[in-house]
Amino acid sequence: MVVAAAILLYFMTTREAPGTGGTFTEGIAGNPIAANPLLAAHNDPDKDLSALLFAGLTRIDKDGSVLPDLALSWEVSDDGKIFGFKLRPGLKWHDGQPLTAEDALFTFRLLQLDSTQADPDVTALWKKVRIEKVDDTVIQLSLDTPFAPFLTYTAVGLLPRHLLNDVDPKDLATHEFNVNPVGAGPFRLKEARIDQVTLEANKDFYQGRPLLDNIVLRFVKDDQTVAAALATNQLEGGLLRPSLGAETLTKIEQNKGLNTHILPRASYSVLFLNTSSATFSDKNIRKAVAYSIDKDQLINSALGGIGIPATGPIVPGSWAYVDNADRPAYNAAQASKLMTDGGWRKNGSGAWEKDGKEITFYLFTNNDKTREATSEALGLQLRQGGFRPQTASSGTAGLLQNFLIPRKYDAILYGIDPGADPDPYSLWHSSQNTQDGLNVSALKQPKVDELLEKARTTVDAGARREFYRQFQQLFADEMPSVPLYHPGYLYAVDRAVKGMSLGVLFDPSSRFQNVTKWYKNTRRIWASR
Repeated sequence: MVVAAAILLYFMTTREAPGTGGTFTEGIAGNPIAANPLLAAHNDPDKDLSALLFAGLTRIDKDGSVLPDLALSWEVSDDGKIFGFKLRPGLKWHDGQPLTAEDALFTFRLLQLDSTQADPDVTALWKKVRIEKVDDTVIQLSLDTPFAPFLTYTAVGLLPRHLLNDVDPKDLATHEFNVNPVGAGPFRLKEARIDQVTLEANKDFYQGRPLLDNIVLRFVKDDQTVAAALATNQLEGGLLRPSLGAETLTKIEQNKGLNTHILPRASYSVLFLNTSSATFSDKNIRKAVAYSIDKDQLINSALGGIGIPATGPIVPGSWAYVDNADRPAYNAAQASKLMTDGGWRKNGSGAWEKDGKEITFYLFTNNDKTREATSEALGLQLRQGGFRPQTASSGTAGLLQNFLIPRKYDAILYGIDPGADPDPYSLWHSSQNTQDGLNVSALKQPKVDELLEKARTTVDAGARREFYRQFQQLFADEMPSVPLYHPGYLYAVDRAVKGMSLGVLFDPSSRFQNVTKWYKNTRRIWASR
């Protein structure tokens, strides 16, 4: 009786809390080439490793907002051109050496060199940055013009100067460091084999050691292999793409031993409408097209249900997304009203007709399997809505050179990946309606221009969000093109793994943004009154 009472008292006065220990094993489709954050841009396994092994001055949260990482804080000059970063005290590399502002200086200068072979777009941006070490804990980055999205570029993982200073930048891509990396991230390399990498908790990590002891990344042929291994309990986690197929994904979702999460990408498929064409110069026709599209049906038919509808050019879940009830969603009656108010009538074949002419146009896309499936489903929906599109596909190069770049099209289905920062300037600002610009819908709207200019030159997040709120409302009214859906990945994880905080995948490796809090074991602590 006394023992039972003591046990009861113990459970009444304590509570369960995350504990340390345990190993998490995840399957990765593909193979690493260079576990180096400067070289990882085009290979997902490298980006996964970089996210776990390295850390930057800043990091990207699950909603895309920028948070301090190795930098304790930062200050921005009143004119938005100078960024000063203060490093945390006592930072260490995985080999125990101190991490200082010299390492940040070294990394960013590497990013300015073409010979480093980093992502050319990233290199182009860093070439415009003046880099100065103020002291061992402060680095200053200066721009010629204000550019609010710049903060996301400071999330790149830093490299250790003491290990790489003597390496010729042109040799970095083939250096042994890439297979035996030393970073300052939450996990450090324990063992590397051809088919898997074992990482161990970094006890010197500034946030404190992660709760998991180890993470094992097992590299396999493809998503199908990951799915099969999940089904037979050979893996505890796997990130699966919609291309795997609805049947396989459904089986994974029905596995009672797994928690499954549909994580949307920031990227989106969009029906570009050429606002300078005779067909789509009328915004009410563009809006009628938007009201005629059942985006949920497109997601089911083209993505096996793995995705979310795009309601505008900013992904739901982003800090910049603002819900707006006026965004066009599938509504056949509203589409008909817009058309009839504009003097259009349906003829005997069910097509919209005015002055003896039907609305006919070509709907182009590139010959990607998912896009072609989307195009066919989209063409069917539009025909049912009274429009008369003819679908066609071609190679990506031909689509760009022959139609998108010269603006010789009515409608094109294509994909956009804005990255972590939602800045849509390049797609919708009138200055970008040039042969080498990305405003392929040819939108010209002075208020849109004003809002996009202010949003990309204002560092204050609250002010930027307000500018983007107004922009999203204007976009819904103008409907220069129709964002269709954000493809999703299915992240399947053993139910024993807890503590995950998942959001938008600005990159597949975004799933690791709070990996230090993941846990399998628990402990009991005194309950607070």
